[in-house]
Amino acid sequence: MANKVRANERNSNERGAIAIFFAFFLIPLLFFLYVLSLDVVRFYESRERAQQLLDQAAIEAVAALPYQAQAIQRATAFLTDKLGALGAALTTSVSSDAISLSLERMSTFAFADFFGLPASLPFTVVSSARITPLDLVIAMDNSSYLAPVGGANGFDGGNPGLWPASVVFSYLTLPPDINGMESKLFLTQRCHNSAITPIKAATQQLYDFLGSVAINSVGLAFYPAELGAMTFPSRDVKPAGFDLAAHQGEARVDSFVDSSFGVVTSDANCGAMLDQDSNSAYQLPGLRANLSSPSSYPGSKLVNNISQLLGFAWDLNPAYSEYLSAREAIWSRGVRNQSANVSRVMSDLEGMVRGAMPVAARGGLVNSARKAIVLVAGDVPYEGGLRFPDPVVATAMQSALGAFDPDPALDEPNDIDLYYLILKSEANPASIDSDIAALQGVMAAYPRARLIAADNASTVASDLIGILTLAQRRAVLKG
Repeated sequence: MANKVRANERNSNERGAIAIFFAFFLIPLLFFLYVLSLDVVRFYESRERAQQLLDQAAIEAVAALPYQAQAIQRATAFLTDKLGALGAALTTSVSSDAISLSLERMSTFAFADFFGLPASLPFTVVSSARITPLDLVIAMDNSSYLAPVGGANGFDGGNPGLWPASVVFSYLTLPPDINGMESKLFLTQRCHNSAITPIKAATQQLYDFLGSVAINSVGLAFYPAELGAMTFPSRDVKPAGFDLAAHQGEARVDSFVDSSFGVVTSDANCGAMLDQDSNSAYQLPGLRANLSSPSSYPGSKLVNNISQLLGFAWDLNPAYSEYLSAREAIWSRGVRNQSANVSRVMSDLEGMVRGAMPVAARGGLVNSARKAIVLVAGDVPYEGGLRFPDPVVATAMQSALGAFDPDPALDEPNDIDLYYLILKSEANPASIDSDIAALQGVMAAYPRARLIAADNASTVASDLIGILTLAQRRAVLKG
């Protein structure tokens, strides 16, 4: 009986000890583990949120490229709005085509506060975004309709003071006039007038912007060339800049010389104006002043002039070819004496884009480039001397669009985007607006073809830059 009583007392003591264990040790431990688990969950949620915000900031910043300072400002503003002042917590690295962000944050552990101890765990999240590269060729129109062939004052509403005769033609022996126009003014307007000069300005603006993105490959072409209705490939589709090792210029000029009007017309004339005439009326840019441009030679030039005087005419300086920038090629291009066949132009440009050189800097995007052709034109297309909307021209245009985008219902990697820019001027016939509307109707069947028309170079170039910037905004993120 006594043993039974002692056993009951022992069991009671054990139950009491277990109750004390639960009350003073196990329950606090479970509470501690519960609070700790909440802190761990909070830590991972904080890190995940920070990662999502950083990814969003990277995509927000990419929209500003290639303007690097603006890209950093966009990323910083976005994160500050979401997280408050960042201080040195945000680290950025940016190039013309990519941005990398690193963000340091702290996650506070509540269980440490429970014991009166400050405790927090730092973490770092990173994000990088890169824009979609472009393989693109810009083709500048220099057809015969972009310069007057006579008349007292040529283009510009009968006001020769808007585009005065260039001083460089005073060095030449010339007849007094050509088809009723002063010879020096005639030669000047083969290079600069209210129709061709805005086209040159838009072409340069597009080349400078698109070429400033390191992973873009940008080619340059002119149409028509001097031999028939072909396209002159001034620059292959490759990253902007000079090939110093090969001693090649950034672009090429062709040796166009024509004497159909009783005087020598050539690109050398326009090059001479570029070299020696500072008259602001021609809107010539400071080509050698902006060293940050991809079109500036990164070293001392041994030869100073594109053109040289032969006495009776200007001629291109062959020693200058390896120093020639794309800007200089654009602004020394003169108007030709015929129009180009749209079928041949489109075929030539398609070959240039599809033959783009590989770009190692694209890394994993080496085969992901979007292909595009940009026509900077002064009128609707031509074919065999006929002008759109002639059915022959419309058929040629449709055929070219079909080659660029064989199945408009699908977005395939080998499809080519076409951007047809038309800069309207007094050189156009009165029907230009209705002709543009008809061309828009033909192109509407092809989702990857866009027509932009205006009478201002900056407007046309800015509109296209906005469209192309959106096309490149397919950012690739990697954390």
